[in-house]
Amino acid sequence: MSDVERRNQYINTKDHISTEMRSIPIGCYPTCGIIFYMGRKIVWKYDPLHKKLILDAVQEATSGVFMKFMTSHMEMQFRAFTEWRQCDGHSCGVLTVQWYLSLVRSTLSDASILLAYDDKQDPKQLAFERYKHFS
Repeated sequence: MSDVERRNQYINTKDHISTEMRSIPIGCYPTCGIIFYMGRKIVWKYDPLHKKLILDAVQEATSGVFMKFMTSHMEMQFRAFTEWRQCDGHSCGVLTVQWYLSLVRSTLSDASILLAYDDKQDPKQLAFERYKHFS
């Protein structure tokens, strides 16, 4: 199987929103991550330390920035990824990047990310929401 064929089996990243990692002024916290799964109306959040205070701060910062762009019927549900706990004081960035990579490399393009069972988003509405984020 060629590299192109192999890549085409997995998530097509042009259909998903990616943005640079930002430093959010929420205190001295580890590197955390969020993934917008627009097609299922889910925002996955991940904190390698699994601390509720940190996950709540990530959700608040995300809501304050990105949720302003959503249309009123586009209510995103937040869910926490609860695997891969950090046991040292320096692996948060590595775990967060590996979390992103594991989803991209292991999720087939027609599959749900993790345990997402909600109704799929209409493709036209998905394109509109994506346009709003980048315009």
